[in-house]
Amino acid sequence: MRASPPYCASGRPHNRRVCFLLASASVLLSGLSLAQDSFSRSQFWVSGGAGLVIADNLGASGKSISLYYKPGSVVVSIRFLDVDRINAMISLDPPSPDLDHVQEFAAFVGFATDHGDGMYGISGGLGYLHGNYNELRNYTSFSVPALVVETWAILKLSGSVGIGITLLGDFNARRSFGGALITVQIGRLRR
Repeated sequence: MRASPPYCASGRPHNRRVCFLLASASVLLSGLSLAQDSFSRSQFWVSGGAGLVIADNLGASGKSISLYYKPGSVVVSIRFLDVDRINAMISLDPPSPDLDHVQEFAAFVGFATDHGDGMYGISGGLGYLHGNYNELRNYTSFSVPALVVETWAILKLSGSVGIGITLLGDFNARRSFGGALITVQIGRLRR
């Protein structure tokens, strides 16, 4: 009696297609299983903050919202930052279109370390800056690319809430600036 070859080793095209589909499904399911396991150990959070921004020896108020994802020691984030000159904030008059105003959209990649109740990180990336400012009473609007950096520290109040400080810098051709923000984090801060 002759032994028949294994199902996938038989020369039939139908059998090879079925085996290819089964092998692909097996690889996909094992990859999803590993990704799910990795995701369950990942940290992610939303961070909002406000603080002081310095540009051209002038103070400004800054407000930000950021999203962070940390699957290990690498951290990936995006940030929206809105900056208004301080004298615009204390004026009783309605806002004028010629007051300094800058908005930054940025994406970062960096490294972070987690030490129990604290987490620290440093990141760099690319940004897009759009704004206007009154330079010697000459209204100027601009949009430029930027190199952005940030470093941050978080004190974890619980597994899902933290407070922190973020130091930031934006280097561009028109209006480079730096600043410090007090931030609040909400998300999965513990592994």
